[in-house]
Amino acid sequence: NAALVPYFRKIDNVTPGDAEFLPGLDKQPGLDNVLDGATNGPILVGYNNNNTAITPWVKEWHQTWLDNGAYVNADPAGGNATGMTLTGRPVDPVKSVRVYSTNAYLEPVLNRTNLFVLTGAEATQLLFDQDSIPADITNVTAAELVATGVEYGTPMNLTQRNSAKANIEVILSAGSLKSPQLLELSGIGNKNLLDSLNITTILDLPEVGENLQDHLEWNVDYLLKEDAPYETWGELSSSSNLRKRVSDKQHLDIYRNDPSRDTAAWAEYTANRTGIYSASPATLGFFPLQTFPDAFNVTDLVTELDTEFAAANVSAIRKKQFEIQRRHLVEGEVAQVEVVFLPKGGLAPSNYPVEPGRSYLSVITFFLRPFSAGSVHINTTNPFAAALADPNYNQFSLDWKVTALWTKFARQVMLSDPIGQWIERPVQPPADIETLEQWDEYVPSS
Repeated sequence: NAALVPYFRKIDNVTPGDAEFLPGLDKQPGLDNVLDGATNGPILVGYNNNNTAITPWVKEWHQTWLDNGAYVNADPAGGNATGMTLTGRPVDPVKSVRVYSTNAYLEPVLNRTNLFVLTGAEATQLLFDQDSIPADITNVTAAELVATGVEYGTPMNLTQRNSAKANIEVILSAGSLKSPQLLELSGIGNKNLLDSLNITTILDLPEVGENLQDHLEWNVDYLLKEDAPYETWGELSSSSNLRKRVSDKQHLDIYRNDPSRDTAAWAEYTANRTGIYSASPATLGFFPLQTFPDAFNVTDLVTELDTEFAAANVSAIRKKQFEIQRRHLVEGEVAQVEVVFLPKGGLAPSNYPVEPGRSYLSVITFFLRPFSAGSVHINTTNPFAAALADPNYNQFSLDWKVTALWTKFARQVMLSDPIGQWIERPVQPPADIETLEQWDEYVPSS
């Protein structure tokens, strides 16, 4: 949307990256953003280089994907977001700390007299001008509800409520789970559900909480050969800051390394703001299915999808959305799948025994636009209780098939040269998972 461009320009302060960092780059990443004027915003954006990616494994992985049909896009913010991209990195290049809404926008203005930040508070209900509540709660198109503020409280005190009045507007931006929860607690939603909880309906809108969609993620680990030429992140640090990102510490290289190296790495970071503590993932890949014809038969997938969708009981809104999603899938210009590389192991849930002194690599695959849709609804009037979310995964066969085919293809790429020559074997899932049916069994469990 062209109307948003000035706001994106206003947000960022971009420093272009190194065109020589990864194979296939034909210009500096971020250069177009700089030329477009994104140079004065509070969010500092840079791009990975040899100092922040730390390990040459990134280049090996990148080249392997290019050799298997992928392509590079140095400017994913220019309207085409597909391809192997060196994504923007919101990190202060001097302090080597993340730049985000708190330290970029909030902290610089905390001394304003007209700003009050209340921590630990949660919105519990939207408040409305009583005169704006429609007499006919089913006439949604004619309704002109006016929000006047929010009620809020804390789980530490379930009975006390406070309210905040809005002089201009109320912006509901509580995410895909909390936004419908707040609407239903406020009387906007399916009347049958609200009646069952003794909530007065002010607008009968059955679509609230419906059509919950979630892109899906799978993690795959690979064991490196003992004579692999480069170190992984896992060999460079035993940091609790790195290890806390996964739930099972025994699967991480970093827990079995020499603690003195971690001490040295932390000392380097505190002194120079360099090293493993300044590292971040370097490159991502986003692709339409048509990019890899050996992996996906789009015609067959769509034919089966059409048959299943025609037999499904879905709403009119869902049918319209299906038309848009289907067009994007068939036209092959919008990314449907994503792949991410991390030069460390331990991401995949598994019971495999970790081999002492060995290192691992991880690949994460995503299906970005599944056709299955679920719901999220309240089952209590307690605003601090979690709503019930049902993503309805794999409602349509296309979702699990694309996921399985993509994860299978990513393994095929990973086992090919140049990076494949250094991989001893896949660890999780194990190497004996080969057929589509076997991948289908593995994918839901991962």
